[in-house]
Amino acid sequence: LVWCRPAPHGQEASIDLVELPRLGLTFLVKPDPAAGGALRLWSTAHEGCFVASPDAHPPRLRRLTQGVPHGVLLQNAQGDLATLAPAVLPIRPHSSSPPPNFPCINPRDGLHTALLFHRCVDAGYTLTASGTHHVLYPIHLSSTFLFTPTAVSALYLALLRLLHRQYKAACRLVPSCAPDAATLSEAEEKVLAHFNVAADDCHPDAHAFRLKLTLTLMRGVHAKFPWSIAEELDGYVRKVSSVSAACRITRQEELELAAAVPRRELARLPALSARLTLLRSVERGSPEFALVYPARPDPSADAFDEVVDRTCVEPLEQSVWGAVTACLVTYIRPQERKGVGAATDVIKWLANGLKLSGGKDNLGFLFFYELLTGTLDIRVLESDDPFELAAMLIRMLPPRDRQSLSLMASVLRCFAINPHLAREESVPKVSPPDPEAEKE
Repeated sequence: LVWCRPAPHGQEASIDLVELPRLGLTFLVKPDPAAGGALRLWSTAHEGCFVASPDAHPPRLRRLTQGVPHGVLLQNAQGDLATLAPAVLPIRPHSSSPPPNFPCINPRDGLHTALLFHRCVDAGYTLTASGTHHVLYPIHLSSTFLFTPTAVSALYLALLRLLHRQYKAACRLVPSCAPDAATLSEAEEKVLAHFNVAADDCHPDAHAFRLKLTLTLMRGVHAKFPWSIAEELDGYVRKVSSVSAACRITRQEELELAAAVPRRELARLPALSARLTLLRSVERGSPEFALVYPARPDPSADAFDEVVDRTCVEPLEQSVWGAVTACLVTYIRPQERKGVGAATDVIKWLANGLKLSGGKDNLGFLFFYELLTGTLDIRVLESDDPFELAAMLIRMLPPRDRQSLSLMASVLRCFAINPHLAREESVPKVSPPDPEAEKE
């Protein structure tokens, strides 16, 4: 809200006061004697501080406040600086191809760092219900780091750093996130729960940060984390060679975290279990240790090529044409496509599920038969062979179809294993539809 006093007739009114009711902030427009009477916005909540221009300060200061895009810079008469930010929880927009004006760490990988701030109290995106309207971060004289006066302000800043992909800065804030009381405050619980907006960040340093924060809070209070300790520890172990030195945790910390994970969860994570076995052996000073490898699945139990089906070469008890006619009723011939269009179709068919009886896309037996015998031309690359596409897709049929001993499965299996038979001129072909007949 912008307020002004009534101006005399014929004169322009000047702005006298700026009020931000939801943040509990008010700024007065007054001259600054130290700046030759220049008008500035003076804060009433933080006496002696006015809104400063970040352009008048060194570039390292702009880099420091880069992860707090919704903050403003305050300055006092002594030149001390601070960042004032609304206590509004951020949202990272999901975008595989962010607009050009989105700030990015690396334009090639599209990892944007743009944040949106939802200011609706009822939606739960602010901390005002917990009595926290805004946070003030004093800036060190060196302009290299921010002071965090409270645990909730440190936790909130760590969230902003994580979303801005400043992982090392986020890890440096973790010790300051330790709460002063035996339990988390309402505001601290709210900020901690909001870390789930970065749950899709699988960067090695992101795993390390979440583990560091887990350790710090776990040692002081009972907290409910919006992530699985076992999965974060497993992600860290798998990517430990790529974790920055400033973000790594020690061997003892890994074991301490593992102690908080139930045994049944460790059992389903073989890489993590092997890592913990190694660490325990090192701690004991033992030169030998035993690794337990997960049992390998039996490839022959569900393999297409292990099934021997001679149904198509043995005397038939039913008419071949009866089975083919049943397929014709449900078969919808797909459009012949190449390149990206063909790849898009294949992805869609696999997502919907392939079946000999037709499935969601109404393909079925005749679809595979046409690809194998060359009457349906679908290929991703110009050099591709539709036969090879069919041979691959047949092996992705559900187990019930690819392992059943039936006439249709036997024909497809026979052609897929014997390409020369599928290419024989005498093999019956499915006649492609006549465009002129379709128009009539």
